[in-house]
Formats: sequence, C-alpha cells, structure tokens
Amino acid sequence: MGTWRHPFQAGALAPTPCLAVGAAPLRLDEGDRALIRSLRPETRAAWTVTLGSAAVSVIAYCELWNVWIAVGLVSLKKANELGHRARTPKLRIESGPTLFLPFVGAVQRLGEQPRRELDAALLGLAGPICSVLFASLCRLGHVLTDDPVLRFLATAHAVLAVIDLLPFGRLDGQRVIGALSQRDRIVCTLLSTALALAFQSLLLLPICAALLWTALQPAAQRSQPWAAGGLLGVIVLALVVV
Repeated sequence: MGTWRHPFQAGALAPTPCLAVGAAPLRLDEGDRALIRSLRPETRAAWTVTLGSAAVSVIAYCELWNVWIAVGLVSLKKANELGHRARTPKLRIESGPTLFLPFVGAVQRLGEQPRRELDAALLGLAGPICSVLFASLCRLGHVLTDDPVLRFLATAHAVLAVIDLLPFGRLDGQRVIGALSQRDRIVCTLLSTALALAFQSLLLLPICAALLWTALQPAAQRSQPWAAGGLLGVIVLALVVV
C-alpha cells in the first residue's frame, strides 16, 4: 500500500499541461490591439472632444442653414483633417483629436513638426486635396441629382480649399508655400494669374496676390516641384468644381 499524501502537501501536485501552456507569451492580432486602444481613457476622451465639438458645430450652422448643409460643412472639415491624419503615420508623427470650431474650421495637434520642407509641404497639401476631392464628389452628385444642397456644398468646399492655401496664420498654405523656392513661387504666381484670367474667376485673386507677395520674400533654396504641382492641381480642380 502506497504512502498517502495530503492534497496540499508539498510535492503532492504535479504541474499540469494547462499551467505550462499559460506560461507561453500572449499573441494579439491587429484587431485585438485596436480594441485595446479603443478602451483606453485617452482614446475615449479624444472621441468625446471630436464628436462633442462636431455636434456643437452642426447646431451652430443650423442657425443659418438646414441640417444637411450643416452636416456637410462639418464633413468637409473632417475630410480636410483626415487628409492630414493619413499623412502623419508616414512621417511617424502622432496627432491628437480633431477639434471643430464653428465658422473657423478644425484643428488637430501634432506631436512634432515635420523636419524636411517637402514633408511639411505634402502634409499641408493633404488637407486641401481631400477637401477639393470631397467637393468634386458633391459636384458629381449635383450633376446626377440636381440637388441644390450638393451644389452649395461643392462650391463651399472648393472655395475653402483654395482659401486654405493662403500662406497666413495656421492655414495649410503656410506649410506649402513656405517650402517653395523663389522660382517655384514666381511660376505658381504666373500660372495662377493665367488661370484666373482664363476662367474669369475672382476666387483666385487672393491666392494670386499672396503668391506675388511671397515671391518677394526670402524663400527656400531648393525647388520643390511636387509641392508646386500639388498647389496648382488643387487650384485647377477647385476652378472646375466651381
């Protein structure tokens, strides 16, 4: 007859397979990581800021327009900021939540500024490009449905995309035009003026004047054809939409 041991006596219990498996490292896929990030307090706070400020903006715009136009204007601002947010991972820059400001725009805080002038210009262009593409979709919708709300949103998005290219304050044009050489600025000024005359558009007068003013200021030494081409591309597409 064997010796009986108390169940809690040392050596009475042998390691079980489940305990050995439990020691293995836990593996999470991308969906699990996204879920964990969404449960963090800072993530919930960011969504609260974004959705709360968006709701306030919609309510403010409803004082002047109907709810569809109000939602469309907020969507424009979100499209602009999504363009920037899509660019920040490539630059390894963290961005904060989007804060909507009624009748002003939308802002999001960057963890740091791009180090290269071309990166700064492309980051600045990402917003107006998304805005003018959103305007193009609204214009296409108006052509297909003859909806006046879509026509209004298309014009508003296109105009605001061009205004956003002005090199003043916190507008995206500050990054774009700031990266252009003096030669780039002169070329953009001449082509913008030619487009304004060809389309007989008063919309381009502010951007033409701003480009002419910056052409007389100290500029970067290295030419940035991608940035200059992007700026002119946004202008041309905005003119077509309007």
